[in-house]
Amino acid sequence: MKYVTIIMLLSALITANSATADAADMAKTCAACHGANGIASNSQWPNLAGQNKDYLIAQLQAFRDGSRVDPLMSPSAKSLSDQDIAALATHYASLQPAVNTAPAKLNLAGMNIRARCVSCHGMEGKPVNSQWPNINGQQQAYLAKQLTAFRDGSRHSEIMKVIVKGFSDQQIADVAEYYSQIPR
Repeated sequence: MKYVTIIMLLSALITANSATADAADMAKTCAACHGANGIASNSQWPNLAGQNKDYLIAQLQAFRDGSRVDPLMSPSAKSLSDQDIAALATHYASLQPAVNTAPAKLNLAGMNIRARCVSCHGMEGKPVNSQWPNINGQQQAYLAKQLTAFRDGSRHSEIMKVIVKGFSDQQIADVAEYYSQIPR
């Protein structure tokens, strides 16, 4: 019985190490846009390092099943299995987020607008639900693009559509700048 237990533990360890290695290999493809360490070099693409695992799983599944559409991500996610998605999400969630320091002067207009965001994303952009994204320290252009997509209905979320309804382009720019300035 003792040997069976040891074999089972070793098998689990090998499987876990294999999944980690597989995720690192799969992430090499993702690195073209999201950076080798999950920090995107293009401000139009999100930083994935330190993002909530459950959020990443939900988004990859949405790209795979077509409920979220993006010309680059949708085809990339089509071939991912549930195991691949979980491994990638775990990998990116475990990475150290981009280190940024708050500027001497935060965007005060954005700070005032955040009142509509805090019930879900918290005062510092860290959500109360693991299926929602960390938005602190995220790429400003990416945040603005997503808020605009929620507002115009090209990205679907009933909650977000209600939140950003009536936001002007300037308000979107201000709140995106504010949250991008908040360190993770």
